[in-house]
Amino acid sequence: MEPWQKRVITEKEELDTKICSLVSFLMAEENCGVMGEYRELLIYQRNAMLNYSDILQRRINNFN
Repeated sequence: MEPWQKRVITEKEELDTKICSLVSFLMAEENCGVMGEYRELLIYQRNAMLNYSDILQRRINNFN
């Protein structure tokens, strides 16, 4: 495996960890009170991160 391929895999793993943390934050009861534009921005961020993760996975799938 090429070094750049390893970097893509590492980037996806780190991103997926961050996605899990953000989703956990958004779902936690104590954070349900986060309202308005701030919560909306976090949801937009989650969606962007999920799209980016999907792109990285597609790149990984094409390594072989």
